[in-house]
Amino acid sequence: MRLRLYILSNSAPSDAAVANLKAIVQTHLAGHCELEIVDVRNEPLRAMNEGALMLPTLILSTERGVRKIVGDLTDTQALLRALGVAAP
Repeated sequence: MRLRLYILSNSAPSDAAVANLKAIVQTHLAGHCELEIVDVRNEPLRAMNEGALMLPTLILSTERGVRKIVGDLTDTQALLRALGVAAP
């Protein structure tokens, strides 16, 4: 599983999304995913090419396809369901 999070550095929603996603990866996906965080200030064309037009945007790539999740990722249960991870 590949997770790519597009953010705008130094913005509250992006900072929250990074913290929330890192916590979920450490707790539920350690060793089972690749996480990349992309700041659109540094790579705006890459974000545009992937359709990350609202920030933060998480792009989840698996063998089943690609999903996009927009927002600060504070709803842990919804994010776990989207990631296909059973919550404890």
